[in-house]
Amino acid sequence: MILKGTKEDSKLLRWLQAAATKDESRPVLLGVMGCDGYAVACDGFRLHAAKTDLIPEGKNLHGKLRAGDFEVDMFEIGGTYPSWQQILPGGPVEFAIDVDPKLLIVALKGMENPVTLRFYSPTSPMEVFGKGRYALIMPLMARTDKRPHWRPTDPGHRKRMQDMAERVRAKLADAEVELANQVLTTAGGNEEEA
Repeated sequence: MILKGTKEDSKLLRWLQAAATKDESRPVLLGVMGCDGYAVACDGFRLHAAKTDLIPEGKNLHGKLRAGDFEVDMFEIGGTYPSWQQILPGGPVEFAIDVDPKLLIVALKGMENPVTLRFYSPTSPMEVFGKGRYALIMPLMARTDKRPHWRPTDPGHRKRMQDMAERVRAKLADAEVELANQVLTTAGGNEEEA
């Protein structure tokens, strides 16, 4: 399949391909998959996803891209791509720290496996540890909204959140009724004493 794109498209696709496996024993993970309006690549240890229509829906494509504008023949990979949405983290976001990615890259390049990232608060620096090496990266700004930047979503996520909101509303309604009953009971008891 022939893909054409701009310099920016090339940069995006090469970033996606960086997360694709190099292990030919797992051929379905060699490419970049077009799925639900996203392009996704993963190797079992990391996942890169971008909202783009560069990779057609349902196509898993593999091929070398060069920097700059391109027109390249990509190979289509057969097989069933894993359900990548299932590995997305769930639950509430505790806090987020925005850092300069260039600083993080420099810090990580000097480290050896494994690397530990420590976060203390949205306004505190992030610590990076790796075998006798230490880096500290200051946040660009504190985010208190707890909303992540754009990220791919699990198609069932919205339904689960709606169900959870409904359960919370029901519990609040039950609590309001119980509180009202307690107030009425207490108020009724006070009238009898008077």
